Amino acid sequence: MAYVDNNTPVIEKITLPSGNTYFIADREIRDVVDTLSQTVAGGVSYNVAWDGTSEPTVGNIPAGVVVNYQGTDYTGTMVANNATPGAFYLVKSSSQVDGKDVYDEYVPVGPDGSKSWEKIGDTQITLSDVVTAVSLSKQTDTVIGTDATFTITQPTVALATGATAGTGVVSVATGITSVTDPTVALSEESATATGRVEYTKSVSTTKLSATADITGKTGSAASSVTPTTKKLATTTVTGVSGSTTPNVVKSRTSQTTADGTGTASSTNTDWLKGVSVTNGILTIGAATMDTQTTYSADAPESITIPTAAGSATTVATGGVTTTGSGADIVTDVAVGDTVTVVTSAPTVTIATGSTGDVTVATGGTTKYMAAAASGTSVTPATTNIKATASGANTAWNNKDSITVLTNATDVSVTRGSGVQSANGENF
Repeated sequence: MAYVDNNTPVIEKITLPSGNTYFIADREIRDVVDTLSQTVAGGVSYNVAWDGTSEPTVGNIPAGVVVNYQGTDYTGTMVANNATPGAFYLVKSSSQVDGKDVYDEYVPVGPDGSKSWEKIGDTQITLSDVVTAVSLSKQTDTVIGTDATFTITQPTVALATGATAGTGVVSVATGITSVTDPTVALSEESATATGRVEYTKSVSTTKLSATADITGKTGSAASSVTPTTKKLATTTVTGVSGSTTPNVVKSRTSQTTADGTGTASSTNTDWLKGVSVTNGILTIGAATMDTQTTYSADAPESITIPTAAGSATTVATGGVTTTGSGADIVTDVAVGDTVTVVTSAPTVTIATGSTGDVTVATGGTTKYMAAAASGTSVTPATTNIKATASGANTAWNNKDSITVLTNATDVSVTRGSGVQSANGENF
């Protein structure tokens, strides 16, 4: 028989789409119930399969159980399916206590046709681990309890000067007796280093002068211009005054869809159809879905197109005329006398020498200044300080003393002996 724990889900009923509810009949459980009904009706009995006093009959002993009689092993052959319902089969145990009769107990378990033997125990009870008495050899001592209180008096600390140097004595500075100022010497160095200052020792100069040349930088310019004008030729056109955005369908594609009907099928992987129950049997039918071809269109797409203006607009055609309403434009220019003008920047030349308009620095000598100090000294005056403490005290205000067991305490346990039968008889 298969069993499940309380946390394993099981199906007890089936409710159809129609709303009808059906219980699930468990054949194995019903066989067990039938067997129990027969057992209760026939009562519980005890069959002594072998009492150990004579050669055993293996057909009366549960199959697979081995007993020994006068040095020879005998294996039982009685099939569990042939056992009396509700009967306990007793077999003389191989382990005896004080010569008393002790039996091993066997019962058939399982559904009809598939029963097996189960040993459920024997008729002896071992009392060797049962505690019958306890003795205590008590050893105690007194300790401070958690309710004890104390008062602590802080010590008075006194400092004294002039002590001799040694352990617990601190030497401190009390003043400065003399100070010698340092002597600082400056030196000129050729290379830089940490603490040195760069400076310019000497500077050389020269004079600058500039000249401008406009040779080849001139040209001619008109001193008067006489234009010839005409009018633009025009015409009228109708423009646009705005736009509109009509929706258009981009494309469409075919697809296969269900038409709402189906064809009966015997394949379990098809759609379920036609569920029914007859004589306690749940019948679930299947069907294939009938299809048809339909078309789906892509989402509409908006486009923008212009709309005509309500009135025409006058525009130029690109031609000219001597009459009409177009604007005047210049069609020819007559140039009069010319004059010479500078057409590009002149060439400027800068020269150096002993004479000129501006004096500038052209170079110099750089050096590094270093400083060194020596001869500084400071002489401090010192004295020794020593501290002494007095008056410290701890007072026990509340003496919460408790008596406790020590590790020398010994516990002795007395256990039971022998074996007791299932009916209470001591062996």
